Order: sequence, then structure tokens, then C-alpha cells
Amino acid sequence: MSRRLLLLLLLTLTALGLAWRHWQSNELEPPETTTPAHAAPIETAAVPAEPDASAADELAPDPEQIPAANPTRAAFRASVSQRAEDRRRAASDTDLPGFVAELRARANAGDADAANTLAELYKTCVEVVQFNSNREAGERNMRGWMDVMGWGDREFDALLGAYVQAEQRCAALSLQSTAYAAMIAQAWQSRAVQLEHPAAVLGADRPSAHNDAAAAQVALERARLAGIELLRQAEPMDLARHAAELAGVSRYNSDGFLMAACHLLPGCLEDPHAYALGPDASTLGGLGRIGFLAMAQLSPRAQTIAEAQSAEILRLWREGRPDLILAPTGPRNPGGGG
Repeated sequence: MSRRLLLLLLLTLTALGLAWRHWQSNELEPPETTTPAHAAPIETAAVPAEPDASAADELAPDPEQIPAANPTRAAFRASVSQRAEDRRRAASDTDLPGFVAELRARANAGDADAANTLAELYKTCVEVVQFNSNREAGERNMRGWMDVMGWGDREFDALLGAYVQAEQRCAALSLQSTAYAAMIAQAWQSRAVQLEHPAAVLGADRPSAHNDAAAAQVALERARLAGIELLRQAEPMDLARHAAELAGVSRYNSDGFLMAACHLLPGCLEDPHAYALGPDASTLGGLGRIGFLAMAQLSPRAQTIAEAQSAEILRLWREGRPDLILAPTGPRNPGGGG
């Protein structure tokens, strides 16, 4: 696949971009110090040479949408039940502005999970706004990519339906433009990192080893430790939601993590394709079932590698050893760990 096609796809759905990255990782694994694709800084619109007052006003942040200057308490994590409730509401709450207001209040009080949920919600809305800026071209690019992948109307309808659902809900947040939405998303992403949310730290930008090898190694180790903390939560979908980032700090690739998640989720392994198109295939607030469509695109060799790696990941997962899943043991072994 061409790099240009990949860049076009990143302007559509979060799930489309993640599914593509899982599939593309079989062709070319990124270097150890490469920042995960969806952790790259969110690009905003170019600033005009002579911005006028109206443009400045348009990008002035609504104080009800951005973080407070400082949290009122030390950072803390939400309970397991609260995190589950947040995921449910991110996927289906009909009063998104009300939910966002609740999350903001919790995040300003130091709740790292609330800040990370806000970052994910706004990042999804960035892509929705981008897609909607040229809907016809977006749908055409989506259809062309899916034809290449061998998918038909069922998959197109599911993906477009997830987008339409996200579009309707994001509209309630009154985001004036892509640049404005990106600014809000970046603000909450930075706050989630500040509060040490493990997924946010794991996916944060890392310096290039070519520019500063020592700083890159420190950042890589920080991301690895955050990944270990994330896996200690023992939530199977985390293996799928964060497969690309986990692969960046592990000897296993993203397909190994995705397949391990599928083993742990009831109904997935029997038919990943059907599971991917299940009733909760929502993209708002993070990767849902749609990401498992990538498993249908594995070549025989990639399938063998993913099965070997997932077996090791699952063994260590059941032994309660996320530190060994993300062990800093040199370069990745394509055929498995150890």
C-alpha cells in the first residue's frame, strides 16, 4: 500500500486507521524508537501569516472544554467499576456534553482516567470533523481502501455507520473547526500524561534516538513501565486498544497482541470478522470491535507468527507477568519471544 493512501485514511475513522496500522505492521515493523502512529502530535491548521481578529476568536478555547490550570488534588486512578462505566458512556451516552462536563470535573480534581477518556473522545471528534470537511472524498477513499482489502457493503455500512454515530454525537460538543478540536484534544492528552495515565504515557511522543539517544532511551523505558502498569489492569481489550503502542516497547508485534486479546474475549476467536462487526463496534472513545477486522487480512506467515507470539503473551498474562511481556530484552523476535 502507498504511504499516500495511508495518510488519506488517517483522515477518516479512528478504527480504520488502527486496522490499517495492524495490517501494515506485517509488511514493515517500525524501528524500536519510532513513535506509535496515532501518538504523533495532532496537526492543526496552518497559522496565516497575518491572522485577523475573527480567526483568533474562533480558536480561543472555551474554558468549559479545556483543563483547569492545575488539578486540585494529586493524581489518582478511577475505580475499575468507574472505568467500565466511562467506557460504556463514551460509546453510547446520548448526553455527550453532560458526560464531558462530568469527566472534566473529575479530571480537574486529578482523575487520570477522566483526563484520558476526554483526550480519546476529542481525538475521535477531530477525525470526524476532518472527514466531514470533505465527506464525498472521505467516503470515496474509504470505499477504495476497502475494495483493496477485499471488503464489501457489509463492512462499508458498519464502518460508515460507526462514523455517522460519532459524527452525530461529536456535533453536540460545538467544535468550530478541525484546528479547534485538535487543540482541545491535545490539551487533554497533555493533562492525561501529566497525571501519569498509563495509556497516555505509553502513547506519548518520544524523542528520536538519532537526535538524542539518551533521552530516547529514558522515554522508551518510561513508556515500557507505563505499558506494564496498563497490563496489570488485566483488561483484555487493552491488548487490542493499545496493540501498536505495546508493540513499540515489546519484542512482540501488534498482531500478536491483537490475537491474544481475541483469545481472551468470548466470541472473538471463533470468527474475528463477525466479532468485529458486532453490536458494539463503536469508534467513539477508542478502539472497539472494528479493530479485529485486521485479523482477517493476515498472510499465512503473519498468521503463524501472530499465533506463536499470542501464545507466549497469553502464558505470561495468565502468570501475572506483564513485566515479562514487555521485558527489555533487545530486538524483537519475529517468531516469538524468549
